[in-house]
Amino acid sequence: MKARPLAVPALVALALAALAVAPSRGWAQEGRSRAAPAPAAPVGTPPPTELTLEQALRTAFASNRGLGIAQRRIEIARDVAAGADALGGPFVSAQINYSARNNDMATQSFGQTFKTADREDANAAVLLQMPVLDFGRNASAQHAARLGIGSAELASTRAREDLALAVKRAYYRVLEAEKLRSVVVESIALVEQQASQARDFLTQGLVARSDVLSVEVRLAERRQDLIRADVALKSASAALSRLLLADINRPLRLAEPPPPRQSQGEFARLRQAAIEQRGDLKALRLQVETAQVSVRAARAELYPQVSAFISYTHSSQSLLVNNEWATAGIGLKMNLYTAGAATAELARRDKLVLEAEDRYRDQEDNIVLELKQALLAAEQTADQLPVAAKGVELAEENLRIQRDRYAQGLVTITDVLIEDDNLSRARTGYFQAMYAYHSALAQLDNVVGKPFSTP
Repeated sequence: MKARPLAVPALVALALAALAVAPSRGWAQEGRSRAAPAPAAPVGTPPPTELTLEQALRTAFASNRGLGIAQRRIEIARDVAAGADALGGPFVSAQINYSARNNDMATQSFGQTFKTADREDANAAVLLQMPVLDFGRNASAQHAARLGIGSAELASTRAREDLALAVKRAYYRVLEAEKLRSVVVESIALVEQQASQARDFLTQGLVARSDVLSVEVRLAERRQDLIRADVALKSASAALSRLLLADINRPLRLAEPPPPRQSQGEFARLRQAAIEQRGDLKALRLQVETAQVSVRAARAELYPQVSAFISYTHSSQSLLVNNEWATAGIGLKMNLYTAGAATAELARRDKLVLEAEDRYRDQEDNIVLELKQALLAAEQTADQLPVAAKGVELAEENLRIQRDRYAQGLVTITDVLIEDDNLSRARTGYFQAMYAYHSALAQLDNVVGKPFSTP
């Protein structure tokens, strides 16, 4: 393409304009955008507080309803355990009876009738009963109840881990949406400057009107992109606010998280850590133990139950020689025939043990697979970051060259706009790769069952 002659003042002005808007080196490495400043807040309006990831996690832990439900389940399990502990202690009961007859109770002897009871009878009794021997029935119930507490606590721990993952992902989505919006804002600023340059060239008769129309169409497209970016940002912000039980209409101002760690760890070490730390796997181990305890409880039902009792009774009968008496004894209770119900229950609980063991082994295999996938995802996104950064650097340089060449009349406006597209895509890809890496590390922590800490 033949260069168009330009006046010296015009060349100087265009060179200064190109230098003013040329992308700076190292932009991708710093992970920052040169977005246009946000509109100033009205006078007297306090700026929104910057929320760190750690603060977001603490807020979610304090307010999440799911964690409140998990805590109530722990309390319910403790109530069940308290009830089970009471099974081994003495039971005291009281009973009061009153009865009235319309005739006399009597007996005859030697032609004489003797009254044996009053028509009205009132008596009160107190009974103390103490289990003596139940072949482990009560002990099994108490053990199972204590295991229930541990299972509920582990379920709560896992719920916290899953909530932490959800908050981290939502947090990173908001930051990513902010960065992608800044990419669009920068592109709009650049296209506006390019449009101004094209109009100046048109005024001087150096370019055709199609150049101005092309850049104006691109500017309209970028403004549509900004609308979509604003919607995406508001949606991501509302999703995070929902997890924090905050006002979903209030904009959030988030702090950038610390740089992600570079080493994920060896698979064997992480696998061992996951098996030892995962709350759901620990809960399944407790379920196996609970099923085993239930077998012992069902087997105890086949044996007799022995208990001792003491009772005291007071009667209102006037014909009794003694109106008060005490009774003590030992009772034995045993099911002699249940039509096979007891043995069927025992067989059912034996199968429940096998089912619990299979669930445990299956979940252990699932965790190993999840760990492998999470580790591969973390490694992949870590490898993408330096490539994406180089891509941004290359796109910046190509755009600078094409803008200089356009100023010299060596290329068309279409060539400049193509490089602007390439730069926007490169910057978008870099930010997506960066927050994908953050999310991959959060997923890896969740799979391992790592305590709720920021990266």
